[in-house]
Amino acid sequence: MLKLEKVAIFSLATPFAIAMTFLGLIAGVAYALIGAIYDLFNSQLGIGTFLAFFAIVGMPIIFATFGFIIGFIGALLNNLVVNLFGK
Repeated sequence: MLKLEKVAIFSLATPFAIAMTFLGLIAGVAYALIGAIYDLFNSQLGIGTFLAFFAIVGMPIIFATFGFIIGFIGALLNNLVVNLFGK
């Protein structure tokens, strides 16, 4: 029989945030490169290009924040299920 165990909340939220930070960095670099190539072929480089390169910094921060929140909520839900059904 499977035994349900509680999870430390920050022990689950932190790896989620770290993993999402790397995914955000990959998404930010891809967005910046695609945006720069698009601007290069369609118009002059301007404020849109700057905003696209800001995604390299902004997306990892946003992804990490939401990853931490999702990990936090997931740990809370896990502990709630363990309290209700695990004993």
